[in-house]
Amino acid sequence: MAAFKALEENHKDEFTVTAAAPMSGPYNLSGTMRSNAISDEEYFFPGYLVYQVRGYQEVYGDIYEKMSDIFKPKYAAVIENFDNQEDFPMAALHDTLITLLTEEVGASLPRYMFRDELVEAVIANDTNNRIVQVWTENNLYDWVPEAPTKLYYCEADEQVPFENATFTDSIMNANGAASVLSLSMG
Repeated sequence: MAAFKALEENHKDEFTVTAAAPMSGPYNLSGTMRSNAISDEEYFFPGYLVYQVRGYQEVYGDIYEKMSDIFKPKYAAVIENFDNQEDFPMAALHDTLITLLTEEVGASLPRYMFRDELVEAVIANDTNNRIVQVWTENNLYDWVPEAPTKLYYCEADEQVPFENATFTDSIMNANGAASVLSLSMG
């Protein structure tokens, strides 16, 4: 979706997008994905949140000075160990974080990886908080695609809540998109 948006908004003279079919993406970072990150429902892919924070740091450079600015110390140590190893696959990061979370709070609740003050800022949707700001800047739902667009999703998706697609469809259509449709794949 980000590539599609960038092509339509910034490269119309070079490329013509004739149709787009993004699948089950985190389009609503400041809403659906924010809620998912601080939820009291188990989530078994906490490594994605680490990748997201690290990616923002790489792009913006001002998200944190050290990993423990974002994550509680024992989680920061695991993440730093992950960063320093050549062969530490995403599945291993998920599993390691799930084990730590389960030992600490009895379930895989990623909100407990984060420093308490960050969780409080995210719950309050504090627009002075840098994470809240970059989530908002990186939302992908509030624009009007010109090319026909189909947003495919699955209700049982365990990694990305399907509401990202249905919410995005509703906003794009309310903004006047000519041909945006979200489609359930079951």
